[in-house]
Amino acid sequence: MLEFFANPGYLAAGGALVSAPIIIHLINRMRFKRLRWAAMEFLLKSQKRNRRRLIIEQLLLLFLRCLLVALVTLLVARFAGFSFAQSQTKDTIYLVLLDDTLSMNDQWKEADGQKNCFLVVKAEVEKIIKSMSQTNRNDRLIVLPLSKVGTDRTYQPKTYSRLFDKAKMDEAKNDLGLMEASQLHVNLLPAIKKAQEIVLNNPESQIKLYLFSDLRQSDWSLPAGETQKDALLKLAKGEDVFPVLQDCVYPYRLKDQGGVPLSRDNVGIVDLRASTRVAGKGMPVTFTVTVANYSSRERQVTIPIYNDKKGVEYFEIDPIQLKIPADSTASASFDMRFYDEVKATESTFVQISAHLEAPQRGKLDNDGLAHDNVRYATVEIREKVPVLVIDGEGSKGRLENQDSFFLKNAIISVPGASYDVVYGDELGGGVPTKVLERSDLLQFPTIFLLNVRELTPKQLTNLENYVRDGGGVGFFLGSNVDPLYYNKNLYKKGKGIFPVPLRESGYFPPADRDPLKPEYTADEWHVLLRDVQFPTLEQYPIFGSLFRDGAKSKEVEVLKDLPIKRYFQVPRSEWRPQPGKVEELATLPNDRPVSEYTGAALEIFKKLDKILADNEEFQPNKRGLDRHRKTIESLVGPGSEKKAQHLATALTAMLQDKGKEKERADYPNLTEFWTNSDPKIRSLREDITSLADEAKYGDPFVIAGLYGKGKTVAVMTTAGKEWNDWGGGSGASLIYQPFVWEMQNYLSSQASDSYLTVGTPVQIAVDAEQYKKPGRQLKMVRTFKKAQHGKPAQDLQEGDQFPEQAKGELIFNFDKNLEPGLYVSQLMYEDGKKPLASWGHVFNVDTPREGKLQRISQEDLEKIRKDSGDKIKIESPQTSQDLDSDRVSDLSESPWFFLLFLGVLVAEQALAVHLSFHLKGGEAELPATVARVPAKAA
Repeated sequence: MLEFFANPGYLAAGGALVSAPIIIHLINRMRFKRLRWAAMEFLLKSQKRNRRRLIIEQLLLLFLRCLLVALVTLLVARFAGFSFAQSQTKDTIYLVLLDDTLSMNDQWKEADGQKNCFLVVKAEVEKIIKSMSQTNRNDRLIVLPLSKVGTDRTYQPKTYSRLFDKAKMDEAKNDLGLMEASQLHVNLLPAIKKAQEIVLNNPESQIKLYLFSDLRQSDWSLPAGETQKDALLKLAKGEDVFPVLQDCVYPYRLKDQGGVPLSRDNVGIVDLRASTRVAGKGMPVTFTVTVANYSSRERQVTIPIYNDKKGVEYFEIDPIQLKIPADSTASASFDMRFYDEVKATESTFVQISAHLEAPQRGKLDNDGLAHDNVRYATVEIREKVPVLVIDGEGSKGRLENQDSFFLKNAIISVPGASYDVVYGDELGGGVPTKVLERSDLLQFPTIFLLNVRELTPKQLTNLENYVRDGGGVGFFLGSNVDPLYYNKNLYKKGKGIFPVPLRESGYFPPADRDPLKPEYTADEWHVLLRDVQFPTLEQYPIFGSLFRDGAKSKEVEVLKDLPIKRYFQVPRSEWRPQPGKVEELATLPNDRPVSEYTGAALEIFKKLDKILADNEEFQPNKRGLDRHRKTIESLVGPGSEKKAQHLATALTAMLQDKGKEKERADYPNLTEFWTNSDPKIRSLREDITSLADEAKYGDPFVIAGLYGKGKTVAVMTTAGKEWNDWGGGSGASLIYQPFVWEMQNYLSSQASDSYLTVGTPVQIAVDAEQYKKPGRQLKMVRTFKKAQHGKPAQDLQEGDQFPEQAKGELIFNFDKNLEPGLYVSQLMYEDGKKPLASWGHVFNVDTPREGKLQRISQEDLEKIRKDSGDKIKIESPQTSQDLDSDRVSDLSESPWFFLLFLGVLVAEQALAVHLSFHLKGGEAELPATVARVPAKAA
């Protein structure tokens, strides 16, 4: 019954007031004492004739007075009743999917001050609350913030009902007021699935589904956008589900505007990466900062670097000046050394940040998001950086000219470095690979496996976990290596930590044949760089830093004198490297006889002759093409002792021949011919390029791979001089040590860790046996080092966490990483203060996915609407429908109620006057006193 009242609290008072006219009537009847006297008896006899009529009139008057009080009570309590409230057979759930991701901080200025998308969204939700507060229906409001649903699988939203009650309405408004846009990137799909769950659990209700968002193109484009669009369309098929998509970005969408609405420019830092995740005290560390420009014009920025631990700028480093082309990225690097005090057995984490500012310093103008103008990085500083070397030959490998001998000398020769080379056989009791059975492998930023035959299952599992968690492994092969084991257990058809399969027949040339004897020549390369596969040198692992100027560098000439005598071959036909995961960094030249390519080369010229014969306009190029034909036919002709790589050089020369400006008849510009748009020429050019690559590149030599958060590099020959003269005895010896330095930097550099985005869960696994002590409980103490501009970082304790045990490991899970910055986790005993081990994780906003503020086009939105059968409505704050149209009016708003109230009031007054005693106009009043007539004497 109470559900029919907007303000049911007034019913009690109203019920009491209804009894007031009855009580007054009874009191009036009891006011006088009855006295019987003759005149009154006469009047009473006269009255008896009209008694029934008078009683009915008095009761009617009493009823009207009670009715008036009841109507006033209904007015105040706002009664809707069956005739109003039941105009809809189902109650309504207002289900709000509230986009509170980073891009909702998109800001702009209006006349009344600074605004952003999220403030607009909150204003729209407040309209719903206000509308619900003006009806007595049992409607409910459920708000689903995307950040809550996307990061907490157990999240249960709060339900607001009976918002006509002011206290409950104020509660909903207060909760809404406390909401703020997060710094997360969250997909919409989990919220849609949660909405579907709510719909299924409330079949008796109709659902008004509101999605308040900024509707960015990056969120709704393929492939993720297609998935969430399909889920939304599926949800909209529900009979009682009525979805509304509202774009809350200014300038607001207009109903018939079409095209893509305007969006604000934005510049953001997409990466700040250190060359290593662990460095020794005073050791140089190179940082690279990358900035993205998501606008249609070039932007110029200044990037100062800050010491967040102290809250001050690093003035010893000049702020970086960077120009970023429109809709592109730009990078810059800088070097730093850290001299933080650190004990021999401990480590500390430095925290730095890069900030985007205007060219003349100060706040950036016309920048949509402020949160992506700061990016954080950390480096673990130790007194010495341990590097683990596992040599298959054990201590023999440390003899002169052996693998460990050369590798150690290269590592410790790094200028300013503080490396400490640790050997596996020394830590493993004489068995080199036994060290991999330890669970504290992450104390070594890099592990080198030199000529290792195989690993036990436990050793392999630990090594895989080490790389998956961010470690780096470098492989140098040798005669001990078992290719069958490597393929089955390390390569695993592309799913293991070794990046490439090995030819199972063994190394080449085999032991029963003499080693190769490559000699230095001016026109032959012993190792070929693959720099053309990478857009910039910064993106070219190891060799990009080794040869700063790429193939133009004079230093690269030493690769013509790098004799490789034996190596492991790769079956290219069985190798399908995953782009972005496995990269071929350097390759051995194709030294097969050129005669193997005679047929393919001659087929090229058959196709070329047909093109020239069919097109007279191409005849001026014939002399130049014939000259190259003679050269190539001579290369591949009978008796030729040339190698395949020479054919590649000749084919490339034909494609790049620009001729002679003054002798065009004999030396035409063939680049114009090969860039002609004719389909047959384009097809032939592709054939020539493919043949040139096949003839040029032989077996892969240096291959890099990504595995989990870590990196691996495989070198197909030995680290020492057994199979090559790289370490000494050749011109390439000059770059052996720098190669090892850059390989070490690459393996220990941050991979996926630098891309930990806000909200990403982190798990830390610890070997239970290593730290287990009777009666002592382990715990993890976590601290958020919150950066403060101009002040030292604030240490915010996140509370202690006790582990869960699984398969001999102690597992610590950290899910609430909701603010960008550095989080330090320290393992210690519950009753102790000294940390046993430390981990540092830096979280940053997801600039690549949140910084693009371009909006989805109106045509794409209209397609979604049409695909839903026009069920989904597309709105903006300017075009949204009046929410009051959904509200059911109660009795207090009915004009018929007021007419009824007025009619009852008039009838009550008329009847009251009728029943009251009034003299007519000509009648005299009764005397005020009555004189008693004295009795006559008898």
